[in-house]
Amino acid sequence: MRMELLRADSRFPLPPTSRVAAAWEFELEPGESVAPHVHETAEEIYCILSGTGRMTVSKTTGAVVAGDVVHIPAGSSHSIANTSSGALRAVAVEVRST
Repeated sequence: MRMELLRADSRFPLPPTSRVAAAWEFELEPGESVAPHVHETAEEIYCILSGTGRMTVSKTTGAVVAGDVVHIPAGSSHSIANTSSGALRAVAVEVRST
């Protein structure tokens, strides 16, 4: 998996080292996945940029495609797997409770 921290600019004035929020782009190769995990004090939003995959949030599993936006509530187990023949690219935004 390749990940890159997104840098802030004038349109998105979020400091990349913020203790409250972070955003990054990641890429999963065909067959690659992110194992189920939980962020107890942070919500996450995944924006699927390209490819197709399968995502589980809590006990709900479904297909994700380019253009989908998935909200993951704090404390929810979640995982994602690339089911396409090409790379799955997404942006993740994490917002921590303060």
